[in-house]
Amino acid sequence: MSTTLRRDFAGIGHIQIASVPQRHEPNLGKLKYPNLFRLIDELGYSSWVGCEYRPEGDTSEGLAWLREWKGDSCLSRFSGAGRARRVAKYPSAPG
Repeated sequence: MSTTLRRDFAGIGHIQIASVPQRHEPNLGKLKYPNLFRLIDELGYSSWVGCEYRPEGDTSEGLAWLREWKGDSCLSRFSGAGRARRVAKYPSAPG
């Protein structure tokens, strides 16, 4: 994934995440998203990251991964979506 991001970064306009392969919460799959968030920051990505996943449980349970990751400085921008199609900024972002 990191090789593809580096190679194709100039053509990327929007990033969406979900677990692989189930498309549930991002912390349930094979990809290590905190590492990818650090990489997209390193590459200069300055837009939002959308979450297009189906929560395994209810919406609140489905956002537990964000509460776990929120102290990680790699999350500089975030828009979340679950069953309720909620949108949230990264908790430590100004505004």
